[in-house]
Amino acid sequence: MIRRSLQALTGLAIALMISCGNRAVELSTPPRLEPSTEPTTIGSINEHVGWLTVDEQRLYWTGGFAGYNDRTGETGIALHSCEKERCAESLVTYDASRVDASVGFGVHEGAIYWTMNLSFDASHRLKVVSCAVTGCEGPPRVLYADIFNTILLGYGPDAVYLYDSVSQAIERMPYSGAAQPQPVAGTVNYPQSLAVHGDYIYVLEPSSTDRTATLRRARIDGSTGFETVAERLKIIGSTDVYEAGRSPIYTNLAFDAAYVYWTSNTLTGSIQRCPLTGCVGGPESLSAAIRAPTGLRVDDEKAYFQYYDLTLGNALTSCSLPHCEPSVPITNGLDDWNVVAIDDRYIYTATTDQTISAELRWDFPSAHVRRFPK
Repeated sequence: MIRRSLQALTGLAIALMISCGNRAVELSTPPRLEPSTEPTTIGSINEHVGWLTVDEQRLYWTGGFAGYNDRTGETGIALHSCEKERCAESLVTYDASRVDASVGFGVHEGAIYWTMNLSFDASHRLKVVSCAVTGCEGPPRVLYADIFNTILLGYGPDAVYLYDSVSQAIERMPYSGAAQPQPVAGTVNYPQSLAVHGDYIYVLEPSSTDRTATLRRARIDGSTGFETVAERLKIIGSTDVYEAGRSPIYTNLAFDAAYVYWTSNTLTGSIQRCPLTGCVGGPESLSAAIRAPTGLRVDDEKAYFQYYDLTLGNALTSCSLPHCEPSVPITNGLDDWNVVAIDDRYIYTATTDQTISAELRWDFPSAHVRRFPK
């Protein structure tokens, strides 16, 4: 697996100031979230922001502020949250430098779970850890630590489900922790997405012979192996497109009461879905061609996602289902491939005024954490 991260900043604070809307943010470590007077901006931070998640009270994200270090294993990816209504005053950092941002993190019943890098040597030793969402009182609680190389985590009602690329199995680990996670289904070849919905684990499995993927599912209780839901889907792999400083392009799965949704994230992509009862005759395409859609979220009869515009760059939009005609962009200049989250009132994202340098790195990362009414 190719890991993405930002180039290292110096260990000393950098006194350079850059404009962030109407406020100036000092580029220093540890990260600082500055409030903003702009109505759609929650705050501005001296990081490269990605992987947003939201619950009733808090907004969560990963922030890149330093770089990959092969000798020390430091990723330079922090894990944060804040209270949605007073974000700048309530910033919490759970892990300041060792989060595996490509794995993803999750929130369940007042706790946050993530994978911590211990090294980038040949052993790929990792820990799955947890803290209360209000902050870590002491070291994070360790659910599991071993020599393995997990790529994705999914969160179910009673357990974390992880993909172990050594055994190529989906394994189940209770939120209370486990000496050894237990396999729940057959092997999978480096899935592009892993999600738990209802009684099933869903994965997007790339083909080993061409650039397509298969949507498969298995019961979370381990009573069935994987079955095919839809196949020959046009999905760009996470390592097929390289852009320095950005997270891998994982195609997330979204659900409502009747369907599973995903984006065909090619340059002539689309929003697609299959019934949860079975995809007879192939998936249903809900849109005309959309350029590289990702970050799909579904809420009632609307879909929210980002796409690439040749003029605007990474842009955020929405459409009504089932016939998805994207609206004018809600905003543009998104900071990563996976920066869309929704709650019952707002759409959350992160934008940036910065550009990648000629050396393909974020020299001075800075982002605006933002929200827009639905």
